[in-house]
This record gives sequence, C-alpha cells and structure tokens, in this order.
Amino acid sequence: MLPGTAPELFRGSGEMATRCRALDWGSTAVGPVERWPHSLRTVVSMVLETGFPSIVLWGPELMQISNDGYTPFLGVKHPAGLGMPSHACWPEVKHLTVPIYDRVFRGETVTNQDQLYTLKRNGPDAPPDEVYITLSFSPVRGEAGDVAGVYVTLMDTTAQVHLRRAQAERERLLTEVETSRQRIELE
Repeated sequence: MLPGTAPELFRGSGEMATRCRALDWGSTAVGPVERWPHSLRTVVSMVLETGFPSIVLWGPELMQISNDGYTPFLGVKHPAGLGMPSHACWPEVKHLTVPIYDRVFRGETVTNQDQLYTLKRNGPDAPPDEVYITLSFSPVRGEAGDVAGVYVTLMDTTAQVHLRRAQAERERLLTEVETSRQRIELE
C-alpha cells in the first residue's frame, strides 16, 4: 500500500474514519487522496484521531472532513456533509461564518465563546435548533506556507449557557424577594 493512501490515512474504527475510507475523494474538489498535500493529510489525521468534535474545511470550497464527535452537530445532514462544501451544508449560518473564514484565510485564529448558532439539524422543514457553541477556527498552512484550510474544534455549551441564565434569574428573584421582605418589615 502506498504511504498516504486512504486506509493508512483514515486510521481508526470510528464511523467517520470508515466513511472517509469508503468515499470516492476523486469525485470531490479535494481530489484523490494520493494527490493530497502533506498538510491536508496531517490535519485530517488529527481530526479523525482527536476525541474532541473537530472538522477541517479545505480549499476555497471549504470541503468538510469531520470526526465522530462532530456528527451530533450535523444531525440529519450526516453523513451527506462529508466531502461537501461547508456553505452548501450550512447555508443557515453562512452570514456568521463567511467573515470568520475570511479572517482565518488571512492567517488569524478566531475563537468564539458561547456563540449562538441557529442550525437546521432536523431537516429543512423542521424548526431550527438554537445551539450555543464555543469554537476555535485555526488556519491550516499549505505546502507553500499559504492558508489552505480551516481547522475547527468546537464544544456544544448550550446546557451551560442555559444553566448560567437560570442561576442569574434565580439570583435576581431572590434579591427581589429579599428587597420586598425588607420593605414589608419597615412598614
């Protein structure tokens, strides 16, 4: 087997590694695996082997290659999102991501904490999910040193955001009750 071919590159027994091995990459904008630059091979290996939800978006088309941890973000867009341009997969958040990708392609790392995304993960006719996500978008340099892709790690923080809001509301209500109690005692 040639070094860097699909079975060697897409290591692991996870679903996405298996799907990556089975996909005809030659039919996508990234082309056959044997022609992938070393930088793409390296970042794809990182994505598939990390335990954190991750995705790499490669080339001007921002072709998606994600890991098992990213699958819940896709919802019904899984498994079709593999090898798909990011903006075709996520048109509902393009207004948020285009400015970020522009910054990353200029060489900047962009990190957003508890960013609200309205995702259509349950199908085009279903109500969208409001999801809070902490994300880091990092440039991936190509062989010539230019930015050739975007490496994204992300965590769903929706539960934590809702918990903080509930705690803040609880504190507000307790303060209101205490203020009312003190006023009644003074009367």
